[in-house]
Parts: sequence; C-alpha cells; structure tokens
Amino acid sequence: MWRGWKAKPLPTKKKSRTITHPSQSRQKMPSRWMLMAMISWKQVNM
Repeated sequence: MWRGWKAKPLPTKKKSRTITHPSQSRQKMPSRWMLMAMISWKQVNM
C-alpha cells in the first residue's frame, strides 16, 4: 500500500492542479461532500 502510494505521482499532480484553480476545486469539493453527507443522514434517519 505505502509503496504504491509513493510510486504513484497522481496525488502530487492533483495538488498542483488545486493550487492553479483553488476556487473551482473548493466549489466542487463541498458540493460532493454535502451530497455524501445528505445521503448518509437520510440513511441514518430511515
């Protein structure tokens, strides 16, 4: 697991992308997290 993480250069590239467009990434992240939270809450309530 650890070796694969270090070998994969995807995380670093993603970080650089977030720096280039922080507003877009920040706007997209919360919306997805909110959806996930809503679904989880609905399941718990049910």
